[in-house]
Amino acid sequence: GATLVTITDVAGSMLGDEFKALVATVRAALPQDVRLGVSCSNLLFMADANSIAAIEAGADEVKTSACGNFTASLPNITRILDTKGGLLGARSNVRTVELDRIVKQIAWMCETQRSANSPFDSGVRDDDQSTFTAHDSQDAIARAIAALGYDLSEEDVAKVYDSFVQAAERKGTITSKELDAIVASEALQVPQTYKLESYVINSGNTIMATSHMRLRRDDTVLDSVALGDGPVDASFLAIEQIVGHHYELDDFQIRAVTEGREALGETVIRLRADDGRVYSGRGLSTDVIGSAILAYIAAVNKIVYEGADI
Repeated sequence: GATLVTITDVAGSMLGDEFKALVATVRAALPQDVRLGVSCSNLLFMADANSIAAIEAGADEVKTSACGNFTASLPNITRILDTKGGLLGARSNVRTVELDRIVKQIAWMCETQRSANSPFDSGVRDDDQSTFTAHDSQDAIARAIAALGYDLSEEDVAKVYDSFVQAAERKGTITSKELDAIVASEALQVPQTYKLESYVINSGNTIMATSHMRLRRDDTVLDSVALGDGPVDASFLAIEQIVGHHYELDDFQIRAVTEGREALGETVIRLRADDGRVYSGRGLSTDVIGSAILAYIAAVNKIVYEGADI
């Protein structure tokens, strides 16, 4: 009374021609009203090819997976049927565009882990789960930096360590990925002609954003207050008032370096000087506005260091 018979290639040792011959033999032996299904192991990475070979031999159903590589790929098989179904004598009613979107969502849910820092955020974790705290010594952090592939001077290691301690005191722990971002932000930089002392932001949905920026140049403290279309715009305008020069903003990117509500935010700024050259700056902070300010100042410092425009 069975209406479906499924052949399962558990060993995963068959090639396409072998599996096609097996499926054809079984298909010939079954009554026409009994459906034939196949399930292919991907041990030799042949699951997709063997599944298509089975369809050519008369299989009616194919077991697939939306996430994982232990059997045939659902998006791959449907894409092949969509483009080569006429040649195979088979078709699928699956809407591939909608399927691709759903499969990506499934993969995201299956491959991510819930963050321990927040009940709301989640993200893919790196294999390297090394963590550090503010109690780690500078020598320990220096070894971790070397393990990441950096060869820094003692001065750069000291700057990275200072920033690491500040971040670790706020967050509790710093991952290898976050340490990598701190190195990229603090090390291998030009001298800090302008250094951020402090900033105060006032913003809301009923007021225009204002930014009070305080920078230090040598032994002089410089202050400026500016209005802008949002806290970042106001902060950039305040920095420009202190520097005394306006630069074209060529690129502005903000991204989360790690997951969780206490994630470090990284900003990349590209400023175009009057001579057409572009200077980039990077900033890192748990405050995205702070990271944008640090990135802008870093780009300005590069312009000053190379003597462009100022």
